[in-house]
Amino acid sequence: MKILVVGQSRSGSTLLCKIIKTIYKINKINLDFTFDTSDFKSDYEIKKIHKYNDYLHKKCDFIFSCRRDLRDSIVSGYKTLLKPWNSAFGKEWTYFDVGNDLLREYEDWEGKEDYEFIYEDYFQDKHKILNQIAASLEINADPEKILDRKSTRLNSSHLVISYAVFCLKKK
Repeated sequence: MKILVVGQSRSGSTLLCKIIKTIYKINKINLDFTFDTSDFKSDYEIKKIHKYNDYLHKKCDFIFSCRRDLRDSIVSGYKTLLKPWNSAFGKEWTYFDVGNDLLREYEDWEGKEDYEFIYEDYFQDKHKILNQIAASLEINADPEKILDRKSTRLNSSHLVISYAVFCLKKK
C-alpha cells in the first residue's frame, strides 16, 4: 500500500508514521519510510509530507492527515521552526507567521484524507486510536504490542512541551 502522511508540521506526523510502520512490522510486512516528494518506489511505502503535492496525492492508495491544536503546534515548533527561519531568511518571523504557515499546510490537505489523526485524541485513548488506524489499513494489530515498541514512544521533550501547553491553556 502506498501511504501518505500529510498535514501541518508539528502535528504528530512522525509519530503516526512510526505507528503505521510498527503495525506493518508486527504483521511481518516491510514498509519503506521516506520524507522525499519523489515518486513511490515500491508497493509498500509511506511518505511523510506537509506541503500539498498533487502528483503524490493521485499516486497514493491511502492518505492519513494529522491535526493538532494550532497553539500547541506553534509552541512545539518554536525551537525547530521559528528560530531557524529567522536566521535562514534574515527576517523576523513571528508566531503569527508560523501559525499562518501551519494553518495553510493543514488546509491544503483538508478533506483529501482517508483517515484524520488528531494528536490530542491519541493521548486521550491510545488503544482506541491505534485500533482505528489498524482497521483503516485493514490490518489486525494488538495495541499493546504497538505501544510496547520503543519507536512509538514519545521522548521526554514531547511530554514537557505538552505539559507546558496544558498549563498555559488552564490560565
